Amino acid sequence: MQNKVDILTAIKEVNTSGIKKIKVKGKTSEGEETEEKYIFNVIKHQGDMVLDGNSEYEGATITKTGTEPNITATYQFGDVAQDVATTASNYAQNTVVLKVEGNLTINENVTLTSVANASGFGGPKGMVIYCTGNITNNGTISMTARGAKAVGQNVYLYKNADGNFEYIPAIGGAGAAGQNVSCPGVSGGHGDNGVKPGAVGSRRGTGGGGAGRYIANSYYDHGWQNLSGSAGSGSAGTAFSGGSSGGAYFPGGGLATASAKPNGGAAGTGQTGNANGAGNPSRGTGGLLIMSCSKLEGTGKIESKGSSGTKGTGNSRQFFGGGSGGGSINVFVGEKNYSNELSFDATGGPGNSAGSGGQGAVVVGSIIDGVYSDLDM
Repeated sequence: MQNKVDILTAIKEVNTSGIKKIKVKGKTSEGEETEEKYIFNVIKHQGDMVLDGNSEYEGATITKTGTEPNITATYQFGDVAQDVATTASNYAQNTVVLKVEGNLTINENVTLTSVANASGFGGPKGMVIYCTGNITNNGTISMTARGAKAVGQNVYLYKNADGNFEYIPAIGGAGAAGQNVSCPGVSGGHGDNGVKPGAVGSRRGTGGGGAGRYIANSYYDHGWQNLSGSAGSGSAGTAFSGGSSGGAYFPGGGLATASAKPNGGAAGTGQTGNANGAGNPSRGTGGLLIMSCSKLEGTGKIESKGSSGTKGTGNSRQFFGGGSGGGSINVFVGEKNYSNELSFDATGGPGNSAGSGGQGAVVVGSIIDGVYSDLDM
């Protein structure tokens, strides 16, 4: 395992495809020093790359939907067998790195993304698109619903000349708190925990997961019915995933069942398969996207959004799953070299009457004379 100054420097020095292991000793904005280990699955391409829906490239699979003339194509980079979590008991291990020694073009109606587990256990520990030339995006670059089921860690992107780091924090926005909801068995009995969104990710952080929502009104059937239930908590975001969201349950497994698991894990479970939150598995979370290029232009979209939960109903009851947290988008370009015609989106998943996922970060900037600075968006 090689010692490196930061992640962008390490990728700049990579000359071949394959698994690369590095470690970086960095420092947080609070002054805490940590040493972090990273595993990259590098896909290196020499020359220009044009993603047009037909051209094939090593390390990518293409899927197409629709019929002529409205065909859309998606390029998924990475290895689904080794880059992502595959069961409820294991975690994602690798960050997918696409390194293009040349220019990268994404055509209209084409999406560039990473692989994800087919059973819903999420994507890799982020995706890095490192281009020595220009990126022209007229399609979509996406890590929506590609958040990783993985323990968070500080991701040290770049070490400034003054020794400070540009980094994604190990822990993102907080998940919204759930609660047991009382609906007493009396005339006029009512319970509702309200709308509890996940917290916004600070600086480069991901958003937290929203809480579920449980609403009930007591009704009379051989006596007034006690309809107390549970609205589950969302979990905090990590460097690699927006937070998973809570579901809503009556009465059964209670708050623990309805609450999301940490580290981009499973969503909170809802009543009889309804009112689930969003997580891994269950519709996914926003993921980590890192981009570096000389110039970024085009009219397309760059996104890493959270996902919505589901809803259900019962006798005088309504159940709503919350939305998962938005991801983290981090773009490094040459001086002021990006187009404001591009759109960026790291919003959390909608709550649909429950708590929405927290907004994730979108940060675009340039490095001049060894010092990073944000660009106006």
